[in-house]
Order: sequence, then structure tokens, then C-alpha cells
Amino acid sequence: MTNENIFLREFPIYKESMIKILNLMISDDYEELVKNKLAYPSTANEYRVAVNEFAHLSGFVKMTQIPDDVLGDTEVFSLKGDRVNKHIIDVQLWFDDSKSDLYAVFCAPINADKLLHLYDIRVM
Repeated sequence: MTNENIFLREFPIYKESMIKILNLMISDDYEELVKNKLAYPSTANEYRVAVNEFAHLSGFVKMTQIPDDVLGDTEVFSLKGDRVNKHIIDVQLWFDDSKSDLYAVFCAPINADKLLHLYDIRVM
């Protein structure tokens, strides 16, 4: 795995998809994410429970927008090999206008029209 800050170079390609996914998460529309293949392999309810349980246990009220300058500093990890060839993007989620320990993990296949999807939600 290589750690290369290519997000700014790829920013126009990933930004629109990432913001769309984050907005659907903020509006609690995980069914729309899964239906449109913007989130997989988990179910809509699994993504929702992960976010809501974290918020509840951490004392947060709701997920909020990530500031553009913070999103612009996001790093992209490239996984290249025989069986995997994709970018992994870990994005720190914000709740009540503050950063949290919860991250959304996005994947984008390399050389596949830059399709981006929510892969996982985890505490780091």
C-alpha cells in the first residue's frame, strides 16, 4: 500500500461524489445510497446503526458537513496488486460542527471511471 496525497489532484473527480454521499448520510438516507450503489457491501441499516450508535455513545446530536478545507486535506491510499487495484479514502466525520473519531471509508477503483462508494464506517 502506498500513501500518496493525490486527493487534490483527483479532487474534482472525487469531491462531487463524496459530498453527495455525505449529504445523504447527513439526511439519514442510507437506502438511497445502497439503492444507487453509492454504498456497499453493508446494508442501509448497518451504516445507519454505525453512525447513530457512535453519535449516541459520544454525546453528539447529529452528523454535520465537513468544512471544504478539511476535506481538501484528505489523503488517498492506493492499493495495487494482483487481486486489488483501488484507492482508499478515510474521511473523518463531523458531528455538531466538530470533528469526531468516526471515519467513513470510501473506495474508488483505479482506472474505472473513478466510481466512488462508501465502503465502511469505523472508529479510528
